[in-house]
Amino acid sequence: MALTYIGSITLNVNEKNLTAGVVDGDFIYYGIDGNPGGVVKVQMSTFTRTGSILYSDTTNETYSSDIQVVGSHVYTAHGSIGNKRIVKVTTAALSRIGALTTTELPVALISDGTDLYYGGPDVDIGIVNQASKIKKVSVSSFTETATLTVAETGYFYGYGTTHYDAARNLLYFFNTEDDSPFTTKLVRVSSTSFTEQSSLNYTGNTFNTQSNVAGDYLFITLFEDSPTIIYKLNLDSFTQVASKSLKATDAAGWNMLVQGEFLYIVTDTQLIKFRVSTLERVDEVSFSVSSSAGWTIHSDGGSNFFVGTYEDPAKVIKISDAGPTFLANRISIPHRIVSIGGVIVIRADSGLTGTSAVVVGATSATDFTVVNDQTLRVTIPAGVSTGSNAVQVTTGTGTVTVPGDICVLGASGYAGQMGTHSC
Repeated sequence: MALTYIGSITLNVNEKNLTAGVVDGDFIYYGIDGNPGGVVKVQMSTFTRTGSILYSDTTNETYSSDIQVVGSHVYTAHGSIGNKRIVKVTTAALSRIGALTTTELPVALISDGTDLYYGGPDVDIGIVNQASKIKKVSVSSFTETATLTVAETGYFYGYGTTHYDAARNLLYFFNTEDDSPFTTKLVRVSSTSFTEQSSLNYTGNTFNTQSNVAGDYLFITLFEDSPTIIYKLNLDSFTQVASKSLKATDAAGWNMLVQGEFLYIVTDTQLIKFRVSTLERVDEVSFSVSSSAGWTIHSDGGSNFFVGTYEDPAKVIKISDAGPTFLANRISIPHRIVSIGGVIVIRADSGLTGTSAVVVGATSATDFTVVNDQTLRVTIPAGVSTGSNAVQVTTGTGTVTVPGDICVLGASGYAGQMGTHSC
């Protein structure tokens, strides 16, 4: 599949800084990280803004740091200095139902589908190495029902960093000691017994740390890594098993999403795609923002991805991952150098079924065979110029140029001799 920029929609004034969002059905609900706080609702299938609510309490319900949907309600966390609120809003009409004044700062918010959990220090953000607590909130009564004081000191951060592992009934929180150097602890908590299970330490700031659960692995990044590093953790052994750095020229990785066999990371101006199994960089696409950066990444579960930006007003950018992607290290070409009438084999992850045209250089290839959805055999047609030639493949989802030219030979001097070329 190939990443392609589709377009963007600009939200209204004060609908800004989309630092956290959550998907529910066909809709993305974004928390507004500003004053006033609130929620913006975007429908993915029509790619339209369908509504918003701006909270009238501009003292206690500002700067939404995290957001969750449980049942027919959306919950926003407000855990900045002076704020200790979780606000409850209906998903359908975005009507405010009420608010819970919390005992701690509800910075990070997550749900196991039944209850809410929030993490935060018992003091305002900015105080170094205070006791950190996780609170359990009953959705039915909308009250705090239990407290867990974790072994790690510091403070939790939200912005979509917290995750629930339904297969293991585990919650993952990120906790940072506001010291130099910063130390980030990945803390996992059982949602069944509501006890801390274990933690891992990393050097770096948890601010905008991101994580995503995929099967037996957890993927995380740390904002202060330069360039950003993807860490792959085995969830059963709770150990790091691999890592991958972004390019030095890439901006910081802000948020990520795992879907199927691929991991997607959004930076200031790019969406970058990696393979989950190997952390191989697969594809990338650029987009533009007017003042700040791309921040959140969500998906409709299919081929459409949505990037929320950090600006006022914010934008939501739509990117498609449809159509075949061919990478140089995914193409198998016998001998890599080929003569007129010779055969090249193009391999892809999927999408080759329905190939309708192949062009080598400027010449259409009329002799090609789709072996299967991953394999295409192409005979080099007469008339192709010697030297480097690009190859284009057209399927039902579009036309893609294969990265990495093939080298077409000229006439050979005698039997068995390589022909001449200028590649």
